[in-house]
Amino acid sequence: MIISPDVRIKSTIRSGSVYLFKEDSFENCNKKHYFIVLNSNPLSGELLFLVWAKTLSAKVYLYIDNSSLPLDTFVDITEQCDWCPNPTVVDCNNLIEKDISELIDKLKDKKLDMIGLVSVDTLKNLVAGVLKSPLVDRRIKKLLQVDNQ
Repeated sequence: MIISPDVRIKSTIRSGSVYLFKEDSFENCNKKHYFIVLNSNPLSGELLFLVWAKTLSAKVYLYIDNSSLPLDTFVDITEQCDWCPNPTVVDCNNLIEKDISELIDKLKDKKLDMIGLVSVDTLKNLVAGVLKSPLVDRRIKKLLQVDNQ
């Protein structure tokens, strides 16, 4: 039996779902990233709020060290995620908004891999990091606060 991408995404998406795909809005970047869904009930809202994981390279360490952003807005997820091949951090100061249809389309086009889930504790740390960020829009913070209560 073949299950349609629409059913596959809508029947499995949860808070903390992890997807691997190339984000078209990332200029000059052709590699795939791990994206994590922050919404507590992803099917109830219009948009999904996603953060993405970055390998802790020298460039990322330097960015964090030179940043005036709160350190707890950078969440190390290496130990909590078996899908992290290297030391990995999520910069909670940046997130993207996606309509669920965009994930469905990527899955249809075989441009998205469904990876699994992050732990509840990791998800709480990520949401807390976003809420502490001075760069994330208040509208998003308000939706995440209501969404994750």
